Amino acid sequence: MKAAMRVIVTFLTFVASYFFIYWLPLSLIPGLHQIPTLPNIIALLIAVAISILVWRKTSATSNNLAYYIIVGGIIVGAIGFIIGFFGPIIFRPDAAQGPLLGIFFTGPLGFILGLIGGAVYWKIKGKKQLEKA
Repeated sequence: MKAAMRVIVTFLTFVASYFFIYWLPLSLIPGLHQIPTLPNIIALLIAVAISILVWRKTSATSNNLAYYIIVGGIIVGAIGFIIGFFGPIIFRPDAAQGPLLGIFFTGPLGFILGLIGGAVYWKIKGKKQLEKA
């Protein structure tokens, strides 16, 4: 994967995983928000770890089906989550439940569509490689 695309994918994954970790699992732990910066630090560390994993995994391209499925799911899921999370905040700031769209709908649906899209892309790429040979 080219360096510019790797940077974009890693950044989108970082933003999506940070907000997802901060808002979903960390909001369910009672008493965690008594120390104001603790949830931010935890979400930041997890997002950095996920971003490092994505950066390393996108450095070497692989031709197997699982690679394309997972990378497609992560890319499209992160984009869907970011659009669903920040879109309602930007376009409807008075809506109290706007970010929940990204957490519960567009993020998971984007991930599932990315999984399917990755498999379709792998299949198309395989056909093109067979035609060249």
